[in-house]
Amino acid sequence: MWVWIALLFAAGLAAQDYRGQVAPELAARPAAAVEFNRFRFLVFSFGREGPSDIPLRGTPVQGREYFAEADLSGIDAAASVRFEVTDTAGRTLRTLTMWKATDSATDGEFHGFVSVPNQPFRIAAAGLRRDGAAFRALLPDVMQPAASGPDDQVMIPPGFPPEQSGRLRQLVETYRKQVAARTAQAARDHPNGVISLARAAVSPVLYEPYVGSTAAPLGLRLRYSVRFDAAATVAAIPFVTPVFTATAWRGLVSMKTAGGSITPPPVLPGAATMSDVILYGGGAQYRAGTTYEFAIDFIPDFVFQGSVSGRFCVHDQKYAANPAAWNALMASNAPVPLLLAISDLDFAGRIAAFYPPSLLRANFLAAGAFDCGPVPNLRF
Repeated sequence: MWVWIALLFAAGLAAQDYRGQVAPELAARPAAAVEFNRFRFLVFSFGREGPSDIPLRGTPVQGREYFAEADLSGIDAAASVRFEVTDTAGRTLRTLTMWKATDSATDGEFHGFVSVPNQPFRIAAAGLRRDGAAFRALLPDVMQPAASGPDDQVMIPPGFPPEQSGRLRQLVETYRKQVAARTAQAARDHPNGVISLARAAVSPVLYEPYVGSTAAPLGLRLRYSVRFDAAATVAAIPFVTPVFTATAWRGLVSMKTAGGSITPPPVLPGAATMSDVILYGGGAQYRAGTTYEFAIDFIPDFVFQGSVSGRFCVHDQKYAANPAAWNALMASNAPVPLLLAISDLDFAGRIAAFYPPSLLRANFLAAGAFDCGPVPNLRF
């Protein structure tokens, strides 16, 4: 029966050629202004996951040095940025040494150490936009430092015996030294405090059906290349989401990675595997000046593949709580637009129409996929 359903679907969709080039969604987006989301001083602490930092609860004290966090919006429009301590009128008092928290093109978080001046002050971010224009964002808040205050203390959760509290303080001190070493590296990497914001060049993204042994479409295959102008640790695998017109169908189905390749292979951090990068969207280290070729396959998220046999099962019971919407979606053979996003590379695009989930499900069943049951067990 499923073979006949698949053939009927295929006959109705044969006139469509579901392959082509993804239309970029960001090409016409107006560049956002670079502005402060927040700036805050931090103190070192021991939290649930170990040594960390938390916002300073009191007032910064003149002459003291604090770890600080700046968060900017519109950072994807910037080519470079530097941070300054200014007087209340915005005149520069000194340039700060800071670094970007991650290599993601859309992450506007920066860290560094700030020595508090003996006067009211503000923080500024200045630099060049990607269109060559200069920008300067001034933090609206004027900070009024205290002339004196109690000594800064490492924040340790209450309830620990003195000996254990001492060990925790040593761990936090080790973390503080690591952060201080990162500042020294930032001073070498960013002369005069100027942080150049690297970008990756993403080629046109091509799409085509991902087919199985029966040559029937089972999902989507994307092909693209990325060239990095500076070494970067990022996640470079797209998220793919169907765009359903029916409100009740939205969120029912997404597309998930089923495999693929990256050539040459990136450097994997720590104990990560290539499956972590491709199947689960993990970050990897990409070298500067190298062009990486991606071929990534996607299937509907209601399909699971066994880790032993490589066979597939279909998890219909995932939708037992919403059978009406699921049945209506499976009865539809209307082509579906797809949205793509690679957040770390500031890329988004759209496929105007692709095979509906109902056809992909029918093809999996025709190729031998079975019912996953109430809870998918991947050891089959």
